[in-house]
Amino acid sequence: MTVRQVITASNRFRISGAGYAPQGDFLQINNSTDGQSPAESIIKALDDPELLPLLTASARCNNATVSPKDGEANVWQVIGDPTEGALLVAAMKAGIEPHDSKQKVLFEIPFDSERKTMSVVVQSPDGRIVMHTKGAQELILGKCIRERCGSAEVDLTDERRRAIMSASSRLASKAFRVLALAYKDQASSSPEKNQENGLVFAGLVGMIDPPRDEAREAVKKCRIAGIRPVMITGDHPETALAIAKELHIADDDSRVMSGAELDAATDEQLGVEVDTVSVYARVSAEHKLRVVKALKSRGQVVAMTGDGVNDAPAVKAADIGIAMGVTGTDVTKEASDMILMDDNFASIVNAVEEGRGIFDNIQNVCALSSGMQHQRSVADVYRSTCWLASASGGHSDSVDQSGDRRPAGFGTGHGAAGERHHESAAASPRTRSSDKGTRSADSLSWSTDHFGHAGRFLDGVPRR
Repeated sequence: MTVRQVITASNRFRISGAGYAPQGDFLQINNSTDGQSPAESIIKALDDPELLPLLTASARCNNATVSPKDGEANVWQVIGDPTEGALLVAAMKAGIEPHDSKQKVLFEIPFDSERKTMSVVVQSPDGRIVMHTKGAQELILGKCIRERCGSAEVDLTDERRRAIMSASSRLASKAFRVLALAYKDQASSSPEKNQENGLVFAGLVGMIDPPRDEAREAVKKCRIAGIRPVMITGDHPETALAIAKELHIADDDSRVMSGAELDAATDEQLGVEVDTVSVYARVSAEHKLRVVKALKSRGQVVAMTGDGVNDAPAVKAADIGIAMGVTGTDVTKEASDMILMDDNFASIVNAVEEGRGIFDNIQNVCALSSGMQHQRSVADVYRSTCWLASASGGHSDSVDQSGDRRPAGFGTGHGAAGERHHESAAASPRTRSSDKGTRSADSLSWSTDHFGHAGRFLDGVPRR
């Protein structure tokens, strides 16, 4: 995730550099009047009166840290949320100290999926108390009454509100993830959420995280295998649709269903919509859970991935809940059936392919045994399957001890042997006592982080 563009009241900027290394320039984009490409000029960001408060908010309203990897001075890594890491790196490129000890943090109003906003209140050495806020552009804009324009703060008119949302839409349509930043002087030192009003709008930032090369091919494999991918994300609808098109999850005729539309739809209406909608945007934890339940009500086998705490209900409700092993929270891991060790979409698609091959081999061995009127135990079948998988160049990761169908890399074992854990570069199956028992893993789900984006990816296919 990298911040590429910044839009303030008077100017538009491009930020060079990639990844989390705090190295790059700020280039002011000067619109051409003769039809030529816009000219760019390098500027010193801290000297720009509109950029300074925006980048300050980016650094202060932030819990991430970035640092070089051990033994690799040129490779930087983020600890924390990738989005916050991108904002922090942008501020560091301008020369802002990431965590200034002189700025005392009084309190934080954490981000949540309902407010889609986060605020941090800090006190400077001179006693000045400032609230820095970031979040969804339409919601932040609704909390602002003024806008930073040059060195002054001017009233935010309806015309400017429309212009800001138009600029946001243009960024979103190009697959940028857009966030708004704002601030408030003379904030109260009391931690109250209702302080998030009367803000001064600082500007928009556009972040990009290109899909991984293997993600497109993996989505294609899903289609061939009869698995329908669906994206569920907190991003803006236009951003979500642009990313989905790039991955061939959606096309020009696809429709995005927003969180507001989900709120307005009854369970019966949603049960009909889920068969055709491939992208859900600006959703909350409750919306994700409703989509999973709606797909299951249509006879789909559903797998759901997640990493954050708010993903846990939907992950637990799915036929197969998949938690991220690298970025996942402990809550989501406990709610899941399996943990993906490398957070990569292609890994689980490969696991499905291997698992289906092993399941076919088990069927073949059982059919052969039946034809010879010879009884085999589940252990005999497993040993035969391992031999067949080895002969065909495949491998067998796990077979459910109960004898139920479960492709390799997806199973949880319930039986005399108790709880088992298998960990590999691809996946770590988990066991959990639940009403789901042991199910067939015919579908899989992904957060768009595993494509290189933030959001959710979910699929389902008819039960056999």
